[in-house]
Amino acid sequence: MTLNHQYNRLYKCHVSGSDPTSKRVLWIIAGLIAAGALLRFLGLQVQSLWWDELFSWWLSDKESLGEVLAQAARDVHPPAHPAIIYFVERYLGDCEFWLRFPSALFGVLCIPAMYLLARRMFSQTEGVWAAALTAFLWFPIYYSQEARGYTLLFLLCALSMAFWFPMLRAQMTGAKPPAKPALEWILYVLCAVGMVYTHHYGSLMVALQGLALLLSCGKRLRAYRRTLLLYLPIVALGVPAWLQAFGQYRLNYLTWLPEPSFSLFTSTYYTFFNRSELIKNLALIITVLPLIRLCVTAYKQKSLAAFGLRSKLEIWTLVVWLVLPFCVGVVATLLLKPMLTIRFLTVSAPAAYLLLARGLSVLTRRWKINIGVGGLFLILALVDLFAIHQYYSRPVKDQWRDAVAHVVGENPRHPNTLLIGSVWKPVFANYYFERLGSDLRLQIEAGRKSDIPRISKEIQKAAPAAVWLIRIHRTIEEGYLDYFKKNYLEKSHQEFIRADVWLFEVPTPSRSGPPATGQGPARSPPRTPDR
Repeated sequence: MTLNHQYNRLYKCHVSGSDPTSKRVLWIIAGLIAAGALLRFLGLQVQSLWWDELFSWWLSDKESLGEVLAQAARDVHPPAHPAIIYFVERYLGDCEFWLRFPSALFGVLCIPAMYLLARRMFSQTEGVWAAALTAFLWFPIYYSQEARGYTLLFLLCALSMAFWFPMLRAQMTGAKPPAKPALEWILYVLCAVGMVYTHHYGSLMVALQGLALLLSCGKRLRAYRRTLLLYLPIVALGVPAWLQAFGQYRLNYLTWLPEPSFSLFTSTYYTFFNRSELIKNLALIITVLPLIRLCVTAYKQKSLAAFGLRSKLEIWTLVVWLVLPFCVGVVATLLLKPMLTIRFLTVSAPAAYLLLARGLSVLTRRWKINIGVGGLFLILALVDLFAIHQYYSRPVKDQWRDAVAHVVGENPRHPNTLLIGSVWKPVFANYYFERLGSDLRLQIEAGRKSDIPRISKEIQKAAPAAVWLIRIHRTIEEGYLDYFKKNYLEKSHQEFIRADVWLFEVPTPSRSGPPATGQGPARSPPRTPDR
């Protein structure tokens, strides 16, 4: 049987559902979707919103969609996610649950999307494994419970590849094109435009997909014309997002990102697999073993034909998909400015899971062993999620809510207080003061040593009995905190994740001098991460 006939037969099986196990597979996928939904909506409001999520709330908390789009035009990312959150806030609410609801919903949709993609590239078996990995691994669950656009990016990447890969396969191998090419093209264009307006790495994925299709055209003028016509509407609709990206570059955005290194790639793979050395290494072994077996076979046959681009188009596509966004990000960073961090590489996560799904499918020739190994891997992932990460019970995000709740709970015992916040945006703390039903608000924003004269005047003017000093997600300069410790009586200090709350008693005029209660360097919290 020729290579073209093999691809035609494979594709016909995919689109027709003629596999006798199709109904059983549908029930399995339905079960995985239900389990994935439970893991994503469970405890959706347990963690406090952190800086990036509160920024999503602030960006979308405007009077009109036009204001949201205008503000998003000055932000780091394109406006798709802020626009979605705008409608959620307007019609559902702005508590933790509703702000994260779109991400959770997109996270659930990622499960059937990964099944569709894996089935189109390989078979139903890989589709089930890909859906199961997406449902149970920590990385997709975590970003499904964060009010940011990364889960939407994951979903659109998977769907765009599901509609794009049959086009590449048809041009590379001569296989039969999709049964309804016009519909497939329309769906791909919609997903590609969605990626462009979700994240700038989505634009990178679209560019790489277009480049691959162009390279696969060979000397066929008709193929070039078809590819250019496919990308013409994408380019026309994507211009505003790319103009925004150019404006961000000129405004020197993303300068807080670190310089990339090869360790960032390994850290990304580690993050894709639960940030667990055991699970990461097991995933790597399962993925690589079939490749090693193929190398041995090629060596024995004295032929490299088995590694050909056409014969292993699916695997090569996944490898390039996994590696190339990282490489482009590194080059862009070295030549231009920092443009790379782990969450941006969400575009490559589906490729990592598909490679593992393929490894689980062809690990051995005995399907029972493959199921046993895959089942053990999924069990370990869930044990890691619940027992080791303690994902649903242990806080890991900036505790804005907890820090504010501490002040709200303790303040009635200390009337006549002044609230000073060392935060990047006081409105973020005030969001939680309002949600907790308190009339308190941050009155002064300060955190630098140069702010001390202004702070001193404000305290003299307000004449409070006590001062709350609230630090969340920001570094306090040592001299600034020393000023409070030297001139006021430290009554309490409560630590939270990336946050601190101090209560200082202001000396009365009758005292001979300000009390000194000890000095010491201020703790330096982590620097502001990317959004």
